[in-house]
Amino acid sequence: MCVGRNSNILSFFSSVLIVTSILNRGIAISGLDYIIYFLFIVYFLIETDYVRRIVVPKRYFKVLIVLVLLYIINALFSEFSPSFPYVVLGSLFTILPFLHFVVNYNYNFSEEKISEYIDVLIKTILIIVAFVLMESVLFNPTKYVGSPIGSNIFMIGFFASLCNQGLILSISQYFRHKERKYIYCAAFLVCVIMLTFQIKAIVGMCLILAGYFFINFKNKVRAVLTIAVCFVLSAAVMWSIPAFQVKLLKYIRIYDITNEENNNIARIALYHTSFRIAEDYFPLGTGQGTYGSIPVNIVGSDVYAHYDIDEVYGISDKHDVDFKMDTHWSSVLGESGVLGSFLYLILMTFPMFECRKNRLGSYLSKPNMFILFFSTGVMMLESLVLALPNRFAFMFIYSGLSAIILRHEAEKVKSSTLK
Repeated sequence: MCVGRNSNILSFFSSVLIVTSILNRGIAISGLDYIIYFLFIVYFLIETDYVRRIVVPKRYFKVLIVLVLLYIINALFSEFSPSFPYVVLGSLFTILPFLHFVVNYNYNFSEEKISEYIDVLIKTILIIVAFVLMESVLFNPTKYVGSPIGSNIFMIGFFASLCNQGLILSISQYFRHKERKYIYCAAFLVCVIMLTFQIKAIVGMCLILAGYFFINFKNKVRAVLTIAVCFVLSAAVMWSIPAFQVKLLKYIRIYDITNEENNNIARIALYHTSFRIAEDYFPLGTGQGTYGSIPVNIVGSDVYAHYDIDEVYGISDKHDVDFKMDTHWSSVLGESGVLGSFLYLILMTFPMFECRKNRLGSYLSKPNMFILFFSTGVMMLESLVLALPNRFAFMFIYSGLSAIILRHEAEKVKSSTLK
């Protein structure tokens, strides 16, 4: 049994949550996106009539259950665990992308419906881009030094990464339909990403374009040469811009792990400490809700004081800024440890490798393959410096859309087997 009778409702919630989840913190009502998502889950349960069997890949379900059991065990024995409700809250937010995968795996869409849904996602991203560009031209919002694009409405870092997801979707639609409008859309998004001066997004964009050339060119030698030339030209153009050059040199200096002074920078301190936690509390970490997750900002955590980073700017409660949740992977490693992080990565990369495990390769189309690999892969890379996975703007693509695609491909294999 599966849902999907009304794809318009899914499109509606996707568009709304993509917008609300990247709104500037000073504008968005705290928790608004979670309230909207709760309504989406209520709709899903109603559509499944509460009693129909919810479909989920067996391997995925088994790994998810083991991960949850590890969280429970760690909550019982960790010296840092908060009270039970906050352990549940921390665990729920950690596994939310995987629960969202399960929900969306139950939407059995045709290839046409998948294409229509992707178009909705692209249009939503383009509308956001249009607002940011208009704001940048008409209202002179806060901008990074030298960048012509800024926004007081949307968080510009998340915005740039969302443009990369739009780029992936546009290229996949070009593979699917061979219509020039998708190439124009992709080229437009490339320009926007470059203008944001967001280094992480530019790196992700280069990987996406490299994947496009490698897949699209039958002559792989020519593809590699084209990729190399594009990388060199892109680097030369960006390096020629003084403001970008200053920013790049600044980040190189900041992320120099050999410089002990950088241990007082929140992001460096969080990553460095997460590796220490993984070693000291092998293999389970300090537990959910103890390091870089939402409960920390509600009830605090003794982990930071235990590792002497509680006075670092952006980590200390004395400061106006909060960087504790800005580095996704440090939180996963610190709270879940080596074993939990391994299981977490299996679930996160499941869409990328499921087609191979299920021998779906001969059935998986180029457009769908491109989304499964690059949506998740680029998002994971960019999450090294920004917490993307738990933002609904990304979850509905790398987790939700990927689940819909995998279900569609699994149904194709089933139909082929029956024949």
